[in-house]
Amino acid sequence: MTPHELLHKLRSEEWDAEIVASTPSGLRRILHRRVEVRELRNAYASGCLDQEEIRSFVDELIRDGGATPRFPYQTALAAIAVMLEPCCSPFAEEYLRDLAAIRSTRFTFAAGVARDCKSARTDLIHTSVRDFVCGTPSTSELPAVSWESQVVEPTSVECSQPGISNGSPKVVFNEA
Repeated sequence: MTPHELLHKLRSEEWDAEIVASTPSGLRRILHRRVEVRELRNAYASGCLDQEEIRSFVDELIRDGGATPRFPYQTALAAIAVMLEPCCSPFAEEYLRDLAAIRSTRFTFAAGVARDCKSARTDLIHTSVRDFVCGTPSTSELPAVSWESQVVEPTSVECSQPGISNGSPKVVFNEA
């Protein structure tokens, strides 16, 4: 399935009906296990799915969502938040920040999932996400790792794919 087809699957009633959760945290855990979310994350990391296509899709969802008491595509918005959670890009940070800031009862689950994703990102890197997104940390900012009774200092930080800034950086440790 192409990334475009996967995005449109997220808005289907069938897909939404498969996912039942009573809390935003529960929904986030369920979405992390969904193959569709993993495939979209891989497509985004590889550059097959770009932020403009995601923006266009979200705009379409908002337009089609109408003025119902509960926004009908919350699960799709939450799935995109979970997809972007581990991604290191200004777009991922913007999406999570903006969705998490919504306080309308129409978006309770989607906004709650985005807040959980932001919290998980911050916990993961043990620093503010803002500092992480603004630049790749230098090796002096990273902790040494103990490996089989040896302390190994990080030697470099590499992007997961050259030229693509939305992948997570990779820390390289070379043994002396």
